[in-house]
Amino acid sequence: MHSLTFWYAAMNTGKSAKLLQYAHGYQRQGKHVLLFTTRLDDRFGEGEIVSRTGLKKDAFCYNKTFDFFKFIQERKTHNTISVFVDEAQFLSRAQVRQLALVVDVCGLDVHCYGLRTDFQGNLFEGSQYLLAWADQLESIPGVCFCGAPCSMHLRVIDGAVMHDGPQVLIADTNIHHTVCRKHFMEEKFMEEDTRIAVNAKPD
Repeated sequence: MHSLTFWYAAMNTGKSAKLLQYAHGYQRQGKHVLLFTTRLDDRFGEGEIVSRTGLKKDAFCYNKTFDFFKFIQERKTHNTISVFVDEAQFLSRAQVRQLALVVDVCGLDVHCYGLRTDFQGNLFEGSQYLLAWADQLESIPGVCFCGAPCSMHLRVIDGAVMHDGPQVLIADTNIHHTVCRKHFMEEKFMEEDTRIAVNAKPD
């Protein structure tokens, strides 16, 4: 049975490296795979999936109007076995549905790699519908500075944890820090909780 799989993790946990290694394994067996990445992040050049370990492969670029189902139908061959999508949190609801059709109609496995939540702990659109519609959910482990498993990330600019701002911020500097839920909650909500406590009126 073919499947749609969502591989999710916090930032800086090797998602792109795992994607590239998995795809390379298929290619070594003589199988054809289709790789996709977003146009939003061109820090390493357009049309490439690049990991921080130095691995990289050419990929097709997608934006919000890109039709995965139509594109893959036109380009798949008899030897095409799988589709890999990097930065899958940036997919739209319609595109997640298109990828589900690639599985159900085209008979290909689809592997999507991306973040589950943003710096405020909210789901991205693509992640929301992948969590809802994927056949398989796979968590890629990472480690917080405290040694606990990490699942969240903080946006830190000039030493200050950001509480507001755009959901998507592509930056050359390392402003996103991977943490466990405990430290995410402490950093994001301690200031707010303290303010509420100070301003609370006595009964």
